[in-house]
Amino acid sequence: MNEETSSLIYSDTVAFGESTINRQCAKKTTNVAFLKVHKAGSTTVMNIFLRFAESNSLNVMLPVPDNYLGFDQTINLNNILPPPKHQTYNILCHHVIYNRSVFRQYMPRDTVFIAIVRDPVTQIISAAQFFDLFIDLRKKLGKIPGQQLMTTFLQNPDICTKAEQKFVKTRMCLDFGIPREDLNSKDKIMSHLDVLNDDFSLVMVMEMFDESLVLLKRYLCWDMKDIVYVPLNILSRQRDEKVVIEGQDLDNLKKYNWPDFILYEYFKSNFERRISEEGNDFNDEVKTYKQILSQVGRYCKIKGKTMEGIQIDKTRWNSDFFISNRECAFITKHELILLDQLRWKYKQKLRQMNS
Repeated sequence: MNEETSSLIYSDTVAFGESTINRQCAKKTTNVAFLKVHKAGSTTVMNIFLRFAESNSLNVMLPVPDNYLGFDQTINLNNILPPPKHQTYNILCHHVIYNRSVFRQYMPRDTVFIAIVRDPVTQIISAAQFFDLFIDLRKKLGKIPGQQLMTTFLQNPDICTKAEQKFVKTRMCLDFGIPREDLNSKDKIMSHLDVLNDDFSLVMVMEMFDESLVLLKRYLCWDMKDIVYVPLNILSRQRDEKVVIEGQDLDNLKKYNWPDFILYEYFKSNFERRISEEGNDFNDEVKTYKQILSQVGRYCKIKGKTMEGIQIDKTRWNSDFFISNRECAFITKHELILLDQLRWKYKQKLRQMNS
């Protein structure tokens, strides 16, 4: 999509990354940068943005050859496919470290910034298992249960190297672009958070996931169909060991990862305030959304479908809409498989447009 024809978030002009919201919708927002924070429900949100881009013929900033626009760094020109000639990127939603000036360099001026955070307690449990911290610990300690591994690690994190702790120590702060050297100062962290709060129009909260997406829908002037999802990474979570962090373990985690607790509480408080400002009808829209998700989820998980899709009836909060089997496949597809398919399709588009 050409930058000149991209839609504004609201009827008034919005400065790049501005979080001030004029609630009078004009048309759908099409320029969005979503910060995909590790292990915070971000894969499901990314799928929503990718499907929106696909449905509206938008340009997505796609990484090559993996799923990082910049591995442990901000956008790396060598890691991304270029936009079509004379066009801009519209959607950014893959893993990358946030950097305000670099994001401005690549995204249109009216881009809206969105992010998501997660309770550091459940975030570290998920990250420790997904990124193999438990495997590293068992190499050192032997085959002991996950609960004991977590307790031992939180008692003495230095049992693991810095590289092994990469995805569990202050990961959210690092994803938001807060420099490592500033993570020893609460004042510096708070200063960064105030700047980030100005940059991001909405920071969602995983523990209020559906509420977050309804608020996203309202802020971006999207339709209910645009935010339909089926939870992803379910299989990996089902294989996770049961681990609980409480008591002394919780105290040790708060000492180990205190910057992420500050970040989480900061944005969670802001999010709860925004919800309280939405009015009494917000909970009714969330209730309707959950009912629609249940319908779509049940249908999309059916194997050997005999129908062409599922029809969702009109409500106060949405027009009637249809989810096809093709859309079901997109919604439920594994991140890396979907990314490979999108890259192939995007390269074909580039060849045709640039030839």
